[in-house]
Amino acid sequence: VTPTLNTSGGFVMATIASTTAGTATIMAQTTGPVVGTTVVTFTAGPVDALELSATSPQTAGVAFPLTVTARDEFGNVATGFTDVITLTDSTGTISGGPVSVVNGTGVANVTITTAGPTTITGTNNVLTNTTDVVIQTNLADLQISLAADDPIRLCSTGTLTATLTDSNGNPASGQPIRFLHTGNF
Repeated sequence: VTPTLNTSGGFVMATIASTTAGTATIMAQTTGPVVGTTVVTFTAGPVDALELSATSPQTAGVAFPLTVTARDEFGNVATGFTDVITLTDSTGTISGGPVSVVNGTGVANVTITTAGPTTITGTNNVLTNTTDVVIQTNLADLQISLAADDPIRLCSTGTLTATLTDSNGNPASGQPIRFLHTGNF
């Protein structure tokens, strides 16, 4: 707002602009105690970009929230934007989408089953953006597969192979495995 203007016939005009959506209280004051106020609402512009966000790391096979926010050119939530955003990820195992964005925001609970770093992509065929998430092996859902040379000739050695994975087949590194036996040998 132009700070000081002189009236012409009791009337003065000024301009106001903002790059931040929200409300502002505007005051006009003369040299005396006379003050006038009004509230102005600044609204976001049209959607300029999509923003995808999720916390990282996440656990393989466990649903987590993915937020899509439509932003105007100044980073404000584009509240006039409503659309469906299709999701894909670099592992090809994402489920739980698409995201319905209403009034500029939307959330979907998604699941990715392949452990490792992944990039999630959201698009409405006009706007596209990504977010990176690390997916960890589900240590609460482990299984062991055990294989052995069989038969093993007396006084010879054989090989035992234990493979530890979660139910999605992701290897569980750094976990202790102990071999036990029954019988005589």
